[in-house]
Amino acid sequence: MKILHFPAYITINGIKAFLRSTSGYGYMTIDIATSIANLGIDVDLLTQSNITKGLKYKNVNILKRTWWNILSKIRLSDIWMTLKTIITDHVALKKIPNVVLYNISMGYFCHILRKNKYDLIHIHGIGHYTLPIINVCEKNNIKYVVTLHGLNSFSDSIDISKWEKQNEKLFLQKALEKNIPVSVISIGIKQTILNHFKIKDSDNFRVIPNACEVNSKEFPDFFNIREKYNIPETNRIIVCVGNIGLRKNQIQIVRSFSLLPDILKNELRLLLLGRDSTNGLVQNEIDSLGLNSQIKMCGNIPKEEVKDYYHQADFNIVASISEGFGLSIIEGFVYGLPTVTFADLDAVKDVYHPEAMFLVYERTDEAFKNGIVEMLDKKWDKAFIRNYAQKFSFEKMAEKYSDFYKQIINEKND
Repeated sequence: MKILHFPAYITINGIKAFLRSTSGYGYMTIDIATSIANLGIDVDLLTQSNITKGLKYKNVNILKRTWWNILSKIRLSDIWMTLKTIITDHVALKKIPNVVLYNISMGYFCHILRKNKYDLIHIHGIGHYTLPIINVCEKNNIKYVVTLHGLNSFSDSIDISKWEKQNEKLFLQKALEKNIPVSVISIGIKQTILNHFKIKDSDNFRVIPNACEVNSKEFPDFFNIREKYNIPETNRIIVCVGNIGLRKNQIQIVRSFSLLPDILKNELRLLLLGRDSTNGLVQNEIDSLGLNSQIKMCGNIPKEEVKDYYHQADFNIVASISEGFGLSIIEGFVYGLPTVTFADLDAVKDVYHPEAMFLVYERTDEAFKNGIVEMLDKKWDKAFIRNYAQKFSFEKMAEKYSDFYKQIINEKND
């Protein structure tokens, strides 16, 4: 079985070509590819953004993609499609260079397809960066599967144009009508799709949850976060991991934290890990509420260092407006951390256990504050939580993808 993975980009620490964009999506897409390759499946990977001379990474063959590769294979039809997309979708000025790159790359993509015989193309996400790929696959009768790492068209917290949101819904409609295989990362995402189309179920939407490294490592020389942020040994530490923004909703965490009794606030330290895309809005809220001693904005922390934060923390917190899967929840489980979060998140149906999470059923600051207090007061069994994390291993995720691939390929050959 030979598979080509096609994400927008991947993130690999220590390799400059794959550090331009760092996000959960970037880390997860390469993790999915490597975990599948570890099963012995032949996996190539080509991105729509990264410029690279190619390399072998953890059994995945990351294909060469240089500017010469792209420019030497441009076709007139790609230029026409670029102009059509920009005009039809009313592409914002700042996004035009990306849309141009996505479309003029199709000649090189077709070259890759001619050069290699793939059983299946695995596309990650729906947007301007993948729709050209889907068009090529359909025109050439090449079987493909799409993994949705979240839904962009069902939430106002996702900052994309209405045309991009419309494209996602149009694809979902087409997937339903034409039986295009789609995997989603949570039961909640699938249910949102089914509810949108007012149907009970559809076999071509398969739930395959994300995964993480479930074996926590010993830390003889860990990065000391108490020392860096001047946290007393008597203080308990809460971490919130994820880029700072509207969707991740860290500003509500700050407001809810401010409602805690003073005696409790002074016994806690809240660390917000992630790149800030709010133009300082969250930091301004921390300043205005006088919480600079208790809450720290830690910035974009390298993936390997994030483990040190989990290792030394006591609790995990997630307040996202929407969350496809909630990778930080299971990453916290690996280190025995319970999580407080909202009950209506898509991720909850897949990751919840009453002995590992505390759920908040109202989206008010007061309710979330009460949830934090309940989490702090409850006695948690860290060993149980670590053991519970085992169900989210890379191996189990990879086996589910492998089974899905075999089903799609067999249907193709019938």
